[in-house]
Amino acid sequence: MPVFTGWRDLTTYDKEKKTTTALVSDTTWTSAVGVNNQEYWLTFAEQNNDGVAAFFIIHAEDENATPRKVKYIDADSVFAGKIVRKGTKTYIVGQRRPL
Repeated sequence: MPVFTGWRDLTTYDKEKKTTTALVSDTTWTSAVGVNNQEYWLTFAEQNNDGVAAFFIIHAEDENATPRKVKYIDADSVFAGKIVRKGTKTYIVGQRRPL
């Protein structure tokens, strides 16, 4: 199963469904290499894993910086769920799974 990262400030939590949604790709991002890599693995998961992928949450040192630097990764759990595409943006809506 492909595993991605999602910036903490670009995630949302649904209390009713108990799911966390992370933005894992946006084709308008400026790093063509990064976007192409993300899109390759998203397509792989869609075609070979019933549209299911996972993500870790990462925290930025400075959320307004470009490029961002990783402050730390939440390494105590992973979120797994369905890939959802909306325009140029791709999300994973996942449920928390402890490691």
